[in-house]
Amino acid sequence: MLFNSYLFLFLFWPLAWWLAVTVRRRWGTAEAGLAILASSWLFYGWWSPSPETPIGIFLLLLVGSTIVNWWLGALLSRHPSKALLVLGVGFDLGLLGVFKYAGFAAETLAALGVSLDLPPIVLPIGISFFTFQQIAYLVDCQRDRTHEPNFVPYAAFVSFFPQLIAGPIVHAKELIPQLKSKQLLRADDTVLVLGLTTFIIGLAKKVLIADDLSGMVQGIFDLETAPTAPDMWSALVAYALQLYFDFSGYADMAIGIALTFNVRLPENFNSPYKATSIIEFWRRWHMTLSAFLRDYLYFPLGGGRCSPGRRTTNLMITMLLGGLWHGAGWTFVLWGGLHGVYLVLNHLWRRLGIALPHAVAWAATFFFVLVAWLPFRAVDFERLKVLAASLCGANGFAFDSSPFSIDGSDLRLIVLCLLGALFLPNRSEMVARLPRRDWVHAALFAAVAIACLLALADPSPFLYFQF
Repeated sequence: MLFNSYLFLFLFWPLAWWLAVTVRRRWGTAEAGLAILASSWLFYGWWSPSPETPIGIFLLLLVGSTIVNWWLGALLSRHPSKALLVLGVGFDLGLLGVFKYAGFAAETLAALGVSLDLPPIVLPIGISFFTFQQIAYLVDCQRDRTHEPNFVPYAAFVSFFPQLIAGPIVHAKELIPQLKSKQLLRADDTVLVLGLTTFIIGLAKKVLIADDLSGMVQGIFDLETAPTAPDMWSALVAYALQLYFDFSGYADMAIGIALTFNVRLPENFNSPYKATSIIEFWRRWHMTLSAFLRDYLYFPLGGGRCSPGRRTTNLMITMLLGGLWHGAGWTFVLWGGLHGVYLVLNHLWRRLGIALPHAVAWAATFFFVLVAWLPFRAVDFERLKVLAASLCGANGFAFDSSPFSIDGSDLRLIVLCLLGALFLPNRSEMVARLPRRDWVHAALFAAVAIACLLALADPSPFLYFQF
């Protein structure tokens, strides 16, 4: 079920909110949490990758994973044990490995001459996100002996439908207290309006910007022939913007939906393309994933409080695994490796103490981020070689005349979107500046919402659903 669908907007979300509010008023907060859990499981169970796949089959995986991790968390809080923690993390990574990486492993072995016959495996939607959240929970139980004794609040934390599919990645200590609070679903008019406004901004990012950019991106990246350099560079910038507006749009919608339940989710983006260094970029891009990798991988490896050589190794391991988390393919590993090299070089540059002019620092950062998006989008290394050669001018320096070439209207859209990402306030800044009661802004957001609704005849999935 997509956020950008009539089914979600006019049926599921209103009914889920109404049910939770009604249950809280009649019975209490604990029962409202059960209503939220039921709605979240229905939301997840609704998804089916194909007409042949029974609806709800992957809900069994989510529920089973939730039960096992809750039980292991209880054991870890009472009897901290590295062996038990390894068992729990191994269970989670094992599920992720089977569903997400088994095919990748089989392809890699086949390239080495080892044949491994596997049946077709469907990647369950959102498995990377709820797996990481539960790994963090087990580690926190081991470290702090914090455990949620009641199953329903824990299951609601794992399955909370606004952020279940594509984040933000949330910690149990952030979300469970809110789901158990007496303030749950007691949002006043200001908070409800804030939630709806936040959702509308995210919906506009997805429907009015990212989806408009997708056509030119697909036309160039998936073109059978090799594009020219101007087409390739234009499409690469368009893809960088599409990915940002699509993913940050989802995060905004998730935050907005949660606010209508009086639940606050963490921010996931902070104008990443305004960054003037790769270090700053990763403090602004997919912030909850960056924090997870830092706290649960980079720091346990030793972090930066060690020798320069060890820190370089820690950074590279973290970014390589971060790349692999995004997708089961060597192109994603290359993307993570590139950012690992960038971060190492950025730290070395800072040690030299050389300051670049702001415009130069931004241009260099944006250029290297763009180059790294190329393997992230390429379907395989063969296509990556063709696209990389096109970037370097191997196929000419003039815009192509084919129907899939970038034309003047496409360029204008790319430039406008880039200027907006660089100079306009982001969603959180925009909402913070809005007056509480202003009919002009209310009418403006109503017009944006209507424009979005008119564009929802054929809703498209979010790009990060594939990860």
